[in-house]
Formats: sequence, C-alpha cells, structure tokens
Amino acid sequence: MTWWFRFCASTFWLLGGENMKLSNCFLNPINFVSYYGWIRPTAIIISQFRRSPDGNYVAAGSLDTVVRIWDVRDETLVERLRGHSDSVYDIAFTPDGKALFSASMDKTLKCWDLTPMLENDGSKTGQGEESARSIEFVGHKDCVLSVAVTPNSAWVVSGSKDRNVLFWDTATGEAQSCFKLIRTP
Repeated sequence: MTWWFRFCASTFWLLGGENMKLSNCFLNPINFVSYYGWIRPTAIIISQFRRSPDGNYVAAGSLDTVVRIWDVRDETLVERLRGHSDSVYDIAFTPDGKALFSASMDKTLKCWDLTPMLENDGSKTGQGEESARSIEFVGHKDCVLSVAVTPNSAWVVSGSKDRNVLFWDTATGEAQSCFKLIRTP
C-alpha cells in the first residue's frame, strides 16, 4: 500500500491504497509515522490541495495530469477530472463551489463544471470514463503556474512562466487583459 500525506498546521491529509481513500488525521505526524511504520512515496504526486467553499469536498491537482475530488464526509474519491496533457500545478474553486479551475503545465486553464457531481451529492465513483464538462482557456505561451477566481466569479486571473498575468472572462473564456511582469535591475 502506498501513502501520500500533507501537513496542515495541527492536521494533515492522508491518501492511501489503491482507491486513494482520503483521511483527515488529527494526529501528531511523528506518532502517526511511528505507529504505521515507513510511509512510501506514491506514484501520484499532489501539487496543490483546495477545499470547496462548503467544506464538503477537497480537490487536488497532480503531476499525472488529473484533478481528483474527494468527499470529506465519507472520505471517498468522487471524481477524476481528465483533460490536461501535462501536470496540473494549481486549482481554485469558484465561491459557489459549482466550478473548479485548473492551471496546467500544458499552458492552459480549464474550468470544470461540478454541477453534475453536486446534484448527485458526490455519489459518483470517480472511476468513470468521462470527466466533467470543461471549458479550455488558451492564451499563455508557457506553463500556467497559478489561478484565482474573483469573489463574484466573473473573472479568473492566471499567472504563467511566460511572466504574463491574464484576466479572463469566465462567461466567454476569453482573455480580457494582460499584464506583463518585467524584471528591474
């Protein structure tokens, strides 16, 4: 069995096993490691964790191009969002929790519609062939490293290794404004 864990102040998230079951452990990590033994690295490397606004779901971007969503109430994997062709570096929920944005090393952002998952109250198995519907945002010339959503969900802001910060209209998926970051001596 393989495990991955992430420390968050007094708690840490633990992912393990073939089904990648999620556990929120309120334990001292040193006690956990000494109790369970050596924790081996997993083949799935998580780049970013985010909790949904209602607190019921946790999403994780990973280097294997997949965004995974767990229901924290029963600690089960409920969705795998596939569509990027390279590592997912950052993710952000919309304030209403009905969509999730992912920033990828493939130079794109994606907006994933989570409404079907929420309507099923997270009862999806996470094993499905099709991922949620997504809208692709194309405009960066290099890896997209960060993403943020405005409080009214009208705009998405992304930062890239190309040193551009783009402001996107979420309704159209079009870049509306660009700020070029320059180096100063």
